[in-house]
Amino acid sequence: MTRTARPAAARSAFGIGVAGAWLALAFLVRFRYIEAQGLVAHCVASPGDAVCLFREAMGKAMHFGVLGRTALALAVPALLLPGRAGRALAWLALVAGLTALVFYNASLGAPAAVLAVLRLARSAAAPTTATPWPAAG
Repeated sequence: MTRTARPAAARSAFGIGVAGAWLALAFLVRFRYIEAQGLVAHCVASPGDAVCLFREAMGKAMHFGVLGRTALALAVPALLLPGRAGRALAWLALVAGLTALVFYNASLGAPAAVLAVLRLARSAAAPTTATPWPAAG
């Protein structure tokens, strides 16, 4: 392993770890606050509670596909922007895409997550000065 490959591998491992932790947190929120049967009875009794308002907002976001649309809106420009800006948008798109997958927005979240991973793989393989399109000539 060369000296320059080690930091890239460490960054990739860190990114995979962060994505896995985010996915676990999203599942925790889904099963603890969205699908909990005890919380349904609590929200019927007191609908103005903060947890119930959060649950209602997440339900509306899931119904209208907000998470999937957000992920796709971040992933497409991430493919077009070179350098750090594109990489940062790809990370945000991956986080939003994984969240969309957990919260039932798979039709838009899955393509967004795939586009984000492709952008991150491209930035890991290519030098940072490369453009996403070939030079005219």
